[in-house]
Amino acid sequence: MSRRASPSVTRTSMAWLLALSVPCLASRFGPSIRFGSIWRPWSRAFRRPCWVLTLPCASESRGIERMPHSALYALVLVAAVAHASWNAMVKSSGDRLLMLAAIRVVGLLAGVAVAALVPLPAVESLPFLLSAAAVHYLYYALMLKVYRVGDMSQVYPIARGIAPLLVAGLGAILAGEYLGPLSALAVVVLSVGIFFLSGSGHAANHKAVMLALFTGVAIAGYSVLSGLGVRRAQSLLGYIAWLEIATGLGMASVAYLRRRPAVVEFVRTQWRSGLVAGLLSVGGYAIALWAMSVLAMAPVVALRETSVVFAALIGSVFLREGFAGRRLAAAAMVLAGIVMLGLGADAG
Repeated sequence: MSRRASPSVTRTSMAWLLALSVPCLASRFGPSIRFGSIWRPWSRAFRRPCWVLTLPCASESRGIERMPHSALYALVLVAAVAHASWNAMVKSSGDRLLMLAAIRVVGLLAGVAVAALVPLPAVESLPFLLSAAAVHYLYYALMLKVYRVGDMSQVYPIARGIAPLLVAGLGAILAGEYLGPLSALAVVVLSVGIFFLSGSGHAANHKAVMLALFTGVAIAGYSVLSGLGVRRAQSLLGYIAWLEIATGLGMASVAYLRRRPAVVEFVRTQWRSGLVAGLLSVGGYAIALWAMSVLAMAPVVALRETSVVFAALIGSVFLREGFAGRRLAAAAMVLAGIVMLGLGADAG
């Protein structure tokens, strides 16, 4: 039986995120955040400037490029904690479709607010933005399906573990980001780890494993499309805002059409969980896109997928899912392969 997200999951998620992010944001993001003014059609009507908060992007990245790579990677690890946390909240929700829709509605509202204050992304980035949004829809559909047939500590590491392999290959083909010997070894380690994760001995797990692999393909697809798009956007916040709008509109429409009678009750009882999960999702993915605007895609995606460790712990401790020694060793092997892949791609 499905369970709603417990208060302990929410409190733990927020505690981890705040503990990890506040010092780093204060020390690293602060110097890179600046205010500027641009003229908008509506601001011209009032004969005054419209103040805009801008962050570095692909064409305006001197601040972020001066940031040490270790600091960027630390922020990506914060995104990993956020990602594992909101996935656990979706998994444990009484209505996963409405919880996922609530997450995307938070992103939609945030996107509308930010889009009103920042420049539009460049036209060259729009095909990538729209394609990434379409693949996101496929990812959400697969994620809802896979969580119905498998437990989080099994399917989550498989889906997140296979994605860096595909991103590494697509990055080499589409962006000239070639991997070194260490990354080749990481492929073997990841493959072995995924094999052991898939062999847990339950009859229904074969379907869960296949769905998790397809989910990993979707993750790789939207990651590469988003990474290529944000580098062409010339406005990091503009790109993120419109991506949130594009994905939010579709998910909100689907949820309303399929769960309309349950929407009011869900909002009344779970709006806090939906808000927290939405903020974790939007913030975590924004960090990943920021990092991919100046770093190679494979190491960013690989480090973000260290969320498998947090997901396994959340699934075992808070969701009371089984976590045998074999699965623990396999999850650790997947984590080791992900870290090796990230280090190898960075060195290459």
